[in-house]
Amino acid sequence: MIPLELGGNPTDPRNLWPEPYDTSIPDGGVRYKDKVENYLHIQVCAGNLTLDQAQKEIVNDWYRAYTTSVRHEGSDR
Repeated sequence: MIPLELGGNPTDPRNLWPEPYDTSIPDGGVRYKDKVENYLHIQVCAGNLTLDQAQKEIVNDWYRAYTTSVRHEGSDR
C-alpha cells in the first residue's frame, strides 16, 4: 500500500493494484492520490517528514492528507 516514491516495493503483488479515476468521494480518485504521493515525497526530501511518517500518512488516510495539506496549497487544480 506504499507508493514507489515513498519506498514501496515495485515487485510485491500486494503493493500493485488498480486505482479508480472516478469515485463517489469528491477529489477521491487516483489523480488526487497522486498529488498526495508527490507532496509527501517532497516533504520527505525536504526533511519536513520522516519516510516512516509519510508512509503512515499514505497508508492510514491519504484523503485526510489531501484535504489538510495538499488541497490547501492550491495544488489540486
